[in-house]
Amino acid sequence: MTYIVVPVEGGSGVPPTLTQLTPITDGSSAGVGQVGELTSANTAALTVVGIGASGAWGSATSLTLQPGVWEIFGNANFAENTAVMTDFISVGVSDSATAATIGPFDFTQYTPWLVGQPLYVLTPIKRVSIAVATTYYLNTKFNYSSGTPQHAGIIWAMRYS
Repeated sequence: MTYIVVPVEGGSGVPPTLTQLTPITDGSSAGVGQVGELTSANTAALTVVGIGASGAWGSATSLTLQPGVWEIFGNANFAENTAVMTDFISVGVSDSATAATIGPFDFTQYTPWLVGQPLYVLTPIKRVSIAVATTYYLNTKFNYSSGTPQHAGIIWAMRYS
């Protein structure tokens, strides 16, 4: 017997359809609008595009999600490039390109910096319930005194209802 668990807390208030709840049993991905749908967006190559000023959030990439309950997470790649790093780097997910809405538990902060080495940092998982199409951003933040660091990254989202 197969059981399907549907999250209630934070739900969109609209009950899922039978099609949305049909389990995928052949190893393929869930279709658009189905529970288990997985979508992503990335910036594969390191770039200075979207880098914020020192100590300010910027955005490496973004993903627009349709109404439903989602878990969103990401992975950012950081490189010093020509920058002189002075303190921590951070990565997180929010619905603002400048991380204006990022909460205290929505990002990972990494203090040590390996000079000349690329660094990959995962975000915490953020669960959201949205009623309208909403864009989410993979936000990065550097602290540096000169030069311009680089970032790249991928943001994923999995539908729960």
